[in-house]
Amino acid sequence: MAWHALFSAFSAVMGELMKFTLLMCAITSYLVVRYRERKEIAEELSKRVNQRSI
Repeated sequence: MAWHALFSAFSAVMGELMKFTLLMCAITSYLVVRYRERKEIAEELSKRVNQRSI
């Protein structure tokens, strides 16, 4: 493979990786929190909202 073809392929892959990274930055908080932790938070909220007395 010629140098320019290799460089072109590498540039294309790095460009796609950069796009993916920028897309994921917007939802980082969602990706970082584990499902189990989100479930626990939802259960606590449900208990708090469904209280009989304030």
